Amino acid sequence: MTRTFFARISRRSRLLLATGLLTVIGVAGSLVATSAPAMASAVGCTRYGSVYIPVVKFSIPTGQYCFGINGSGATVNFTDGSVDTAWIVNYSETVRFYDGHGHNYYTYNGPVHAGYAYSYHYWQTSIHGSAVVGGRVCGTLMSSGTAVATACESIL
Repeated sequence: MTRTFFARISRRSRLLLATGLLTVIGVAGSLVATSAPAMASAVGCTRYGSVYIPVVKFSIPTGQYCFGINGSGATVNFTDGSVDTAWIVNYSETVRFYDGHGHNYYTYNGPVHAGYAYSYHYWQTSIHGSAVVGGRVCGTLMSSGTAVATACESIL
């Protein structure tokens, strides 16, 4: 008779495995339960990355990026962003404005926050002025110069 995986490992190993799994589930629960502040005229969020838990055959997102635009019509007061993550390294945000034909007419590269960051972080840009009606604005979360997640909003 074949013994299952759990029957073959020691009681101590099972306890450590269960503790680790509960820790990961707790982190995932905090990612799902937290939301960005409702400060912008439009906000979009996207989850990124994943950690695969083979015991339960399940993937858990490692972070959530939210991007918003504050203003009315073509007037932009500012854009804002947030990240809620287990970890991210050297993060920054790039904001791009597109016209109705998808042509990029303005790009803003935010500062790099050096080192590892954990948990929730919120920021606002100093972007203000008039945007092209019928276009869109997209925020991209970067980690060490690589795009991690993008969220876009329409400019009506």
